[in-house]
Amino acid sequence: MMQAIFLEAPAKINLYLSVLGRFTTGPYAGYHDLDMLMQSISLKDLVTIEKRQGSSYLTVAYPNEVGVIPEDENNLAMRAWRLLQEKYGLPEGIAIHIEKNIPVGAGLAGGSSDAAAVLKGINQLFGLGISLEELARMGASLGGDVPFCIYQGLARAEGMGERVTPLPALPSRDCVLVNPGISVLTSEIFREYDIIEKNKIAKDKHSFGGPFSQLSWEQVDQWMQNDLEAAAIGRYPVIAEIKEDLAAIGLHPFMSGSGPSVIAFWQGATERKHIEEKIAPKWPITVFCQTI
Repeated sequence: MMQAIFLEAPAKINLYLSVLGRFTTGPYAGYHDLDMLMQSISLKDLVTIEKRQGSSYLTVAYPNEVGVIPEDENNLAMRAWRLLQEKYGLPEGIAIHIEKNIPVGAGLAGGSSDAAAVLKGINQLFGLGISLEELARMGASLGGDVPFCIYQGLARAEGMGERVTPLPALPSRDCVLVNPGISVLTSEIFREYDIIEKNKIAKDKHSFGGPFSQLSWEQVDQWMQNDLEAAAIGRYPVIAEIKEDLAAIGLHPFMSGSGPSVIAFWQGATERKHIEEKIAPKWPITVFCQTI
């Protein structure tokens, strides 16, 4: 019987994020209703799960300066284990180890991806036979990004993120991720967003334009937006500074999630050289990656 499993937990970026309003009824009443286009990238945490004797525990290693996460029951990865343990009566004795490469509080769903990896890993370790759809449904109780992180790839996520529609993969694309080395609370950015919205003239909110049956990078580029960007920049002007630096070398940067990470697609040796010479020396957390 399998005793250990090793999984990759990739970061996600938001290619599109629209805040449609707030739920007025149901289990998400009071929360924001979102429409998002999400994409996995090659930057990833590495998660190992091992059966052992005794109590369960979590350890974390940090190869890079990416922030610190809790190593107790408050960690989403531990909460994912406890969720399945309680639901399926699984025995105590799981060791979870995370190699943390995704910056913390960065709008990249690092914690959610770790939790998704644990849900899938425990499912395999104990032969539970849970479908991806059911894992995603359970994962929604842990966090809005967990359902997408169960599926990975390219997908539309709606509502609180619990309604995920996987989409056909687009060709892999080179990108650079720049992070200012600060952590951002999503709830803080939504509060700032609400303040901004109260002072604006009402406008119609719209969902992603599609059509999804023939989605292309050209179409994604045309529709790219993030309704939380102004709120995040208002709280953290350094995000605008990163965007300005990337735009100055001819790229088209955008913020992921609630920030503060900024992404830009690039192509060719010349653009890469500009990033290496102009961006990386100023912003230590500059990561070359690809969509996956």
